[in-house]
Amino acid sequence: MSKDFRDLKVVISGAASGIGLATADLFEKRGASVARLDFAPISSSLSFRVDVTDEIQVAEAVASADNALGGIDVMVNTAAVFLYGPLLETSVAEARKVLDVNLIGTFLMARETIRVMKSRGKGGKIILFSSELAQLGREHHAAYCASKAGVSAMVRCWAKEFGPDILVNAVAPGPTDTPMLDYENMPPDWKRLESSNPLGRIGQPKEIAEAVLFLAGPGSNFITGQVLGVNGGAAMV
Repeated sequence: MSKDFRDLKVVISGAASGIGLATADLFEKRGASVARLDFAPISSSLSFRVDVTDEIQVAEAVASADNALGGIDVMVNTAAVFLYGPLLETSVAEARKVLDVNLIGTFLMARETIRVMKSRGKGGKIILFSSELAQLGREHHAAYCASKAGVSAMVRCWAKEFGPDILVNAVAPGPTDTPMLDYENMPPDWKRLESSNPLGRIGQPKEIAEAVLFLAGPGSNFITGQVLGVNGGAAMV
């Protein structure tokens, strides 16, 4: 087992499946201590149930993770939901759920983690999740695109507010082979759309996790306020 991150204490939300699960597993494989948070049950020795839209639950879960780990060096927020549908058929309740989980949930996880980091008088790294669609836009995805564009904006604001002690960045994946995407059950024309990038395929969760670990490691110590695209070239800046 590699020990690249053996002294690192990491909190990951959305860690029950998909990119969050792959990221938690990769951190642990490389020696980090990881607290896994999710709304769904997690079979891990150090895990906490949390609804990221609930202010009290988030504060309690982050405090519990901090106590269990003896501090937090890195927080990764992958918790998100997806919504596909024409605007004229989208209810306020449906749009609000996406914004509550993807945007307010990110806001709460970051805020409470930064409070913990500052209370211990130490710095750290906050790694959030945007999306290629925050840049590209896509029909029938307005609420999701808006929520992820909001995450990108918060990254820039918080990097300025909390530097130099706390670095804030985001990863913006392209379509990734997770249960949320459900790529295998898509119609052929949807599959072609999702894989229409220069690399001609969708990403794998471990590939996104590797980008997270880069941002968590010492090689990113002069990087803050950035949104790192990991999308096969679908969106280029």
